[in-house]
Amino acid sequence: MKTLICDTSTETMFLVLVDNKSIYSSKEYIKLEHGKFLINKIDNLLSSKGISISEIDRFIIGIGPGSYTGLRISLMAFKMFVFSLNKPIYRISSLILLTSGYTNCIAANINARRNCCFAIIRNKDKILYNETYCTYDELEDLSKEHKAKIITINNENIRFDINIVEKNLFLIEDISHVTPNYMRKTEAEEKNESNKKLF
Repeated sequence: MKTLICDTSTETMFLVLVDNKSIYSSKEYIKLEHGKFLINKIDNLLSSKGISISEIDRFIIGIGPGSYTGLRISLMAFKMFVFSLNKPIYRISSLILLTSGYTNCIAANINARRNCCFAIIRNKDKILYNETYCTYDELEDLSKEHKAKIITINNENIRFDINIVEKNLFLIEDISHVTPNYMRKTEAEEKNESNKKLF
C-alpha cells in the first residue's frame, strides 16, 4: 500500500510518502508560494524512491484550517490526481496531521494573524476540544483548563505519526464537492461585507 500525504495549510509544505511500513517525509518552508513548488516537490519525493504517481494507492489531504491560498492549491492538485487515476482520497484536520507525533496533551494551533489562531486540544488520539477559531488569550485559558501545552505549528515543530493519522481519516466520497475547512471568512469577504454596510 502506497500513500501520498500532503498539507499546505501553513507556510511549510509538508509531504509524506508511506510505502508499506517505510515512511519518507519532506517539509520545507515555502512561505505562501506553494503553487510554484508543489508539483515539483511531489515529483522529487516520488522520484527519489523510484515511484510514479500512478503507483499511489490512496491520497490523504490536510483539509485545514489554515492558509486560504495554500489549502486551495494542494486540494486542487490532489483533485487532479484522484480524477485522473481513479484512486481514493481521505481528508484529515491539518491541526491533527501536523502534530500527530506528539504524545502529550497539546493545544495545537496555526497562527491566523491579528492575535488569532486556529486551534484544537487533544491528547494523542482523543479530542478534548474541537477545532476552533479564537484569540491567543482564549487559547491560553483553554490550554490551562485542559492542562495542555501550546504548540504553535511551524517548520521546526511538525511531528508525524501514521498511526494517529490513520485514526483520524475520513473518506471523501465526492471530490468535486469538497472544500477546505477555512473556519473564517477571507479578508476579501470581510472587506466586501464591510463595504455593503456602508450603503
